[in-house]
Amino acid sequence: MSGQNGTTTLQGYVGPSYRYLAQRNTTTSNLVVDVPEYAGVAEFPLLTISGTDTFSSHYMGGIAGLMATIPTSATTALTIGVEGGAYYTMASLSSDGVYTVSGGDLDVGGGVINPPPAPGAVAPISIEYDGVQYEAETIAFAARGTAAYTMAIAQHAQLTFSGSVDYLSAVAQTGVNASIVGYDGDDDGSVTYQSGGDNERISWGHMVNLSGSVSLTGQF
Repeated sequence: MSGQNGTTTLQGYVGPSYRYLAQRNTTTSNLVVDVPEYAGVAEFPLLTISGTDTFSSHYMGGIAGLMATIPTSATTALTIGVEGGAYYTMASLSSDGVYTVSGGDLDVGGGVINPPPAPGAVAPISIEYDGVQYEAETIAFAARGTAAYTMAIAQHAQLTFSGSVDYLSAVAQTGVNASIVGYDGDDDGSVTYQSGGDNERISWGHMVNLSGSVSLTGQF
């Protein structure tokens, strides 16, 4: 749909929309334990937790928008646009990583041995977890604002400065309030979690994106 109001050109649109968003987050944490009550342990082993969370999100819905082009002189024009949309959103999380315990000095009554390894040091022990899957769904809303200023720099050439602001109300992220009520660790290195209550492993956050560009257009 398009029309003109004086010298201003208006264009509206509505239709279906699909978005796909992929994310990959990697974290590594080290935990050092110091328990004064265990005087016989010179140095506790180091616990290292490394994990990677991979998100895949599908957004299915529709959008509607309106654009206005306003001539500001014989050779320049300003274009302003707004857009809104609503989406049914499905997100999946694949989580994998490794727990490692190593080092320390478990000799009873011994002091910290330097340089390492100490006689009572723990040989590296690693337990991997792979392919832990979680899913969640929600309704997301999107909005976009755009502005562009175009000027003619020659008879058949135009220079355009443009910028946009995008907002998305629901972006999958790792849940910070997830509670684990069960744990099974097998000798073969496999790990199984049982999560209590609702699925809190995936939570939702907001996203704002700012972008800009400069383009040169010519007709031949």
